[in-house]
Amino acid sequence: MTTITQETIRSVSSLPIVDVLSRSISIKRYGSVYKACCPLHNEKTPSFVVNPNTNTFKCFGCGKGGDIITFYMQHDNLTFFQAVKYLCEEYKVKFETTGEQQDDTVQKEVDTLYKINRAACDFFKSKMPDSKSYKNAIERGYTDETISQWEIGHTSSLYTQLYKNLSELGF
Repeated sequence: MTTITQETIRSVSSLPIVDVLSRSISIKRYGSVYKACCPLHNEKTPSFVVNPNTNTFKCFGCGKGGDIITFYMQHDNLTFFQAVKYLCEEYKVKFETTGEQQDDTVQKEVDTLYKINRAACDFFKSKMPDSKSYKNAIERGYTDETISQWEIGHTSSLYTQLYKNLSELGF
């Protein structure tokens, strides 16, 4: 199993949180801390506080808080490994791991599964406009933009069609 070295984690965690977060969100100084509208939920009044002394953040609206790594895990929906790797690439920190690396076969299998999942999602999205599910979603106040943004699709007994569609795509 591959793990990230403690040195790499310390290096990423010690990046100046104000500098890192200011690339993703607009933050303003208020005394010894910085504030912003929380990027983790919708709000109109700033309740997202960044403390450069402790290198942490805390939102008093949604209750989420943590360090730079936690922020990217929550904001970009990343795993710990992905967040650390992203920050290392972005800020030129050496990314070191210990243990066995995934071989190409495992990575290819993972990539194939992601492609199958994406194809299934696209298939179910394509069935949405002509379905009863679409009419129900509109009646409940969903807009076409929301349906598209959240990639809402339709399925009932379409599994045979999905199988045929995936087979035609070479899966």
